[in-house]
Amino acid sequence: MASLVSDDDTFIWSALVSHYGLPATPEWGSWMLAELRSQKRIHALSGFGYEGVAITGTRKQLLALLSRLLNLLELARTIHSAMCTAKQDLPWDTRQALRVLPNKRST
Repeated sequence: MASLVSDDDTFIWSALVSHYGLPATPEWGSWMLAELRSQKRIHALSGFGYEGVAITGTRKQLLALLSRLLNLLELARTIHSAMCTAKQDLPWDTRQALRVLPNKRST
């Protein structure tokens, strides 16, 4: 579990990457934090003069989420490649792919 003194998403993601030594990029932060929130792993902490959070999870669990994200990005790249073959060249942007990836696990 990590306890942080800010609820700013950029700070949370940066702290998690640093604390757990995650091989990750800043662009992946919003997706990962959305996943952690959907799993109820981010909890608000009451404090005097700050809005902190506690994050429950292990390095192994965070790496599993990163693995899922990378699989989704690879799928998006494959689809993009197929679309480029069928049509004109389309620009690839990881941030655009992250916006359309599902944030909840399908059952």
